[in-house]
Order: sequence, then structure tokens, then C-alpha cells
Amino acid sequence: MSEPMLKVEDVQTRYGDFIAVESATLDVPQGQIVSLIGANGAGKSTLMDTVAGLHKPHNGKIYFKGEDITGMPAEKIVLRGLSLVPQGSRCFIRMSVEDNLIMGSFPKAARKSVNDTLEYEYT
Repeated sequence: MSEPMLKVEDVQTRYGDFIAVESATLDVPQGQIVSLIGANGAGKSTLMDTVAGLHKPHNGKIYFKGEDITGMPAEKIVLRGLSLVPQGSRCFIRMSVEDNLIMGSFPKAARKSVNDTLEYEYT
């Protein structure tokens, strides 16, 4: 069996003294979809924010494509191909769908291929 695309090992995330996520462990195999299900306040969003680099874990490790990204800033994680898609549909309400897609080319490395990427998305 190959290395999972995303591996979360015993991650704990805190807000001050409050433990929002305790001992979260999961693997996301390449080509698979994994869902987090739980009650409001169970820590699903906090875990995803931690994986995406918006929160630093207090304990544990996070690997993406075999690379340790634990505590890495979000802007560096995005450049590796991992990002959040917010649940709400009102993130950039004054922008067209195409403008929202172009926001993905904000990192300098993505700008040179924005037209190819848009063509792929439309296809």
C-alpha cells in the first residue's frame, strides 16, 4: 500500500488552555475522499484549519505527500497544493465565478499557467 496523500498523527490543537482537537489521527489515501462527521463544536473545522496551517498544532504531526508540514504557514502549504474550500457560498460575493477561479493563481508560481488552468477547469 502506498503512502497516504495526507497523514495526521495524534494532532492536538488548543485555543489557549482549551483543547479544541485532541489526538486526531487520520489518513487520506491518494485518490480517495474522506469525510469528517461530528456535532457542532466537535473540532472538525479546527482540525482542517490546523492541517491547512491556519492554526499550529500543540502536539502531533501532519504530512502532505510525504512531507512534514506540521506548523508550516498556510501560504507555504497552499504552494504545495493543499488548501481549504470554505463551506459558505459567500466568500467573494462581488466577484464572478471566473474571478473566483483566477484567485487560485494568486501565488506567483501559478500565475504563468492561469489560462491553461482555466481552460482545464472549463473542460
